[in-house]
Amino acid sequence: MTISNDGPRHIKMHEGDNVAIVANDGGLSAGAVFADGLTLLEAVPQGHKVALCDLAAGDPVKRYNVVIGHAARAIPKGSWVSESTLTLPAARTLEDLPIATRIAPLAEPLEGYTFQGYRNADGSVGTRNILASPPRCSACRAWSTLRCAASRMNCCRATATSTT
Repeated sequence: MTISNDGPRHIKMHEGDNVAIVANDGGLSAGAVFADGLTLLEAVPQGHKVALCDLAAGDPVKRYNVVIGHAARAIPKGSWVSESTLTLPAARTLEDLPIATRIAPLAEPLEGYTFQGYRNADGSVGTRNILASPPRCSACRAWSTLRCAASRMNCCRATATSTT
């Protein structure tokens, strides 16, 4: 990842990318010059893409070294690259999405650490999800504080008693 630090800033995620992301608050105006010499031909909002080289119509547009679309028309170096300047690929169906296609390499075991979870039969691990819900009203909060100090998870189910 390459990040420009002074003046106008852009972020290039991979050496193979032909677009970068404008990182300045509020974006940049036309004519802004980056440290690498790239000059903006038009205003580019913060978080949007700028062309790092001239792109001909049909050229692949790469971010993270992955084709995210193709130039719908010629896009000069320094231009704002937006959905209107791209031809985007058709979305894949859920059935076509690859699931866990990359097998992670085995890592050396960590020594001196503990893990508060469980091991599955296949060797993978997991943790329990604990969902705590705060009391829903001020009466329940007061009741929780006074009556249910030992069991806050059940405070809204506690039976109130009347002393009249």
